Amino acid sequence: MRCVMVWFVLSGLMATAVAQPLVLVSGKYAEPHAGLLEELGAKVRWVSLEQLCEGIGLEKAAMVLLAHTEQPLPEPAEKRLADFVRNGGTLVLELTPAPTGELAPPVPHRLVWGWAPDLELTKPDDPLFAHIPAKHKIWRYNAWGAGIFVDDEFVLARWVLPPDRTFAIQPLEVFRQQPAAIARWKLGKGQVVFVGPASALISSTRPLARSVLIALLGEEKLPLMQLLKHIEVPVKAAQDAKGLKSQTVGIFREPNFPRIGLPDDVTPEFIASALRKRGIEVAFLSASDLASPSQLNARRINTLVLSYGPAVPLEALPNIKQFLAEGGGLVSPAGVPLSRPIVRKGNRWVDAFAEIEVGTFRTCSKTFCPLPKLTKPARNRNSVSCCVQTYCPTYRLSGTSLVANGQSSQSLTVHSIWLNPSWLP
Repeated sequence: MRCVMVWFVLSGLMATAVAQPLVLVSGKYAEPHAGLLEELGAKVRWVSLEQLCEGIGLEKAAMVLLAHTEQPLPEPAEKRLADFVRNGGTLVLELTPAPTGELAPPVPHRLVWGWAPDLELTKPDDPLFAHIPAKHKIWRYNAWGAGIFVDDEFVLARWVLPPDRTFAIQPLEVFRQQPAAIARWKLGKGQVVFVGPASALISSTRPLARSVLIALLGEEKLPLMQLLKHIEVPVKAAQDAKGLKSQTVGIFREPNFPRIGLPDDVTPEFIASALRKRGIEVAFLSASDLASPSQLNARRINTLVLSYGPAVPLEALPNIKQFLAEGGGLVSPAGVPLSRPIVRKGNRWVDAFAEIEVGTFRTCSKTFCPLPKLTKPARNRNSVSCCVQTYCPTYRLSGTSLVANGQSSQSLTVHSIWLNPSWLP
């Protein structure tokens, strides 16, 4: 029954991956948006204003994002984009000269540019902001931005100067009149979204940009959001992991499992040998063991070693999450931990989402762990620089650490470290 359920889930996810939404992007500040879109699993296609004039790509696109094009839209491009929006498409205009004609707001308006202050969400419950991690209304900015004076019904956020805020660079005086920082208006079946800040470029507003993109494209169409929904399981984090008595290291070992980012001679057996030489007890865990709470849990296993790099069985992710929440440790000798979900297909293992950008799963691995904290290896005179990545609330191996560095097993060593709580961010 478990296998049937896993196959059903995977079939749904694979179908979702095939239907990735296409987003056309253009502009000086579009690169950060493209990165966010690829992390979410959308397809990104760069276009020029000349190509938009010809309508290239619009027939298959779900959204067009123009971020600081530095020049007004040519009339042919405006007409093409107006047809695109009218038929149900979404047009995002960030720091881009205001359009005229049908794409413009349906009421009188005025656009302003300059050094901007902070922005405040005037409609924080709007669906565009549903995926903001921290539900705060005022976002620090103080950088180059644009504002639009338009009727309140279209305004979602305004530029503000909080009275207790000290700005590194004084905002332009016109922003004291609080023009809209984010606005939206309808055209036919679609919508135009005006974004005044360089939302994905500035780190303080990047979560805001991510939330807007998810809402505009729909989380049901984004592979990352669907993946997170399927592997999301309730976990109970350990309040105090000091009660863990096991010093056993679990080493993932599965015949014919893909190896990513590691030399051929760095095998599970080699890792086990290196640990045993230092008196550390090890236990091999298969793919089915990783998915089994009775085999992989913090009472039985202290730390799990992903001996194939970032590759991990997709069906094991929920139990690994619970293991980490219980206080277990995770070591990945190569790559971003948990970033390459693998599924069994017949008698072989394949990428669960081979066609999706790796950035999607980098994001997944960061948001997947209940307490993702990166420990820093100790520095001593005899050790080389380390590339161990551990995501764990606690790391209890009697002061030892697995270190992988270089191109062969000769570089894989075990040496002493001292885990200092101050290393944890």
